[in-house]
Amino acid sequence: MLSKISTDDDAILTQTVTSVKGSKITGTEASSTEISEQEKAVQKALVEASVYIKRSRWLHANKAVLQALKLEKSSVKGHELLFIITLNSDKPENFITVIHSAIKHCKTFPSFQGIRFTLSGVKPEQAQKLTQDIAATWPDNAMAVYLCNIFDLSRNQSSANTSIIPEPSTFSAQAIQDAISGDKDGAIAQLNEHIESRNAVISKRACDVKQIISAMPDLASLKRPLIRDNGDEIIHSDKSTNGTTVLYFAALGIDREHTFEFIDTHFASAGFASVFMQDRSHNVYISGAKSIPGGRAETQVYLKALLKELDTQRLIVVGRSGGGYAALQYGLEINADRIVCFSGPVGVESNFLASIQDNRGRLLARRLNNEFEKTDMLLDHLLDNSANVTEGIHMHYAESERIDRLSAEHIADYDNVHLYPIMGNDSHASFLYHLANDNFMELIAG
Repeated sequence: MLSKISTDDDAILTQTVTSVKGSKITGTEASSTEISEQEKAVQKALVEASVYIKRSRWLHANKAVLQALKLEKSSVKGHELLFIITLNSDKPENFITVIHSAIKHCKTFPSFQGIRFTLSGVKPEQAQKLTQDIAATWPDNAMAVYLCNIFDLSRNQSSANTSIIPEPSTFSAQAIQDAISGDKDGAIAQLNEHIESRNAVISKRACDVKQIISAMPDLASLKRPLIRDNGDEIIHSDKSTNGTTVLYFAALGIDREHTFEFIDTHFASAGFASVFMQDRSHNVYISGAKSIPGGRAETQVYLKALLKELDTQRLIVVGRSGGGYAALQYGLEINADRIVCFSGPVGVESNFLASIQDNRGRLLARRLNNEFEKTDMLLDHLLDNSANVTEGIHMHYAESERIDRLSAEHIADYDNVHLYPIMGNDSHASFLYHLANDNFMELIAG
């Protein structure tokens, strides 16, 4: 059991890695003659922690970062590393106490790795409260304010959906907005400038987004108006020109950069109607839409009525990442004609995740397994009827992304299931990979 760090609010290591013993931080200020040596000791401990993290030696990493925080409670880097260690411990939910400690002691907002995804794994109300505290502590930090905006349940989410993302992605989000506003050439020109950046991360992002925008259909080719994201949990377009509707499940949380309007350019160019769903409940849609009274069954009744209103004769269900699980579950339950899944899990039940060593969403998985029945978290009983999906179930994933590959291969033997590994690719973002190619709609429509 790890000891507390001088006050209850500082118990960031208690129960984090239960087999490690720690020391209390006394809060005693070092004398001026000791500061230099103390700083050296802090840096040495942080370097050791970083090396242990790279080697996945979590107990040693925990001990090293504890030593750094014992010497300097306000260490931003120490809190950043402790955040990573905690998420890989036997108590990943204790990441919240790490953030509370940073709120109390850090002058600047730590760059917590994957914080948005991590917050999407807890209950929405909990994420909202935590991000409000973050924004109140660091009101001048763009990321802190951004997190508060996107997890705010009380505001109209349309303003959050189109809010500018903090650097380094502001320029790419702006380019996408410019493209769907009619200035595709200007957007690409902006991105060309960033491609020349000496910052490799910015240069690569600019290159990736340029490919996505280049593959976007010309607005003159659209056969119906684009959807307008008004912030609702379920939004839809006008009727199709050909009887086909695409039901799209977004990934866990809400995608800010590749907006629904941008994705809809492809569907509108094909003349398809579209229905977009967001995971406001942070549970991969298992309980249905938060805005529809009842559970998943009631949400599906609503969706069927909406599909009828759109004169749907052919239904294609699409999902990416966590939304891929919903695409399979809903598609099988409401009799879709075609299901297209991009790097989506085929189960979220704890034993199944352990069998493929999927630790990516441990907080979410733990919560789901406490809240839902096993049959809600495995799809095998539904896949027994996969032959009813007349146009097939199509699984797209990176061949070298081991967990996505094992998940897809788990259902390979069911009727009408087709696997499409992206050879030589190891990224979970298979949806964006295909969105950047001219054949994207061929994958969707067949």
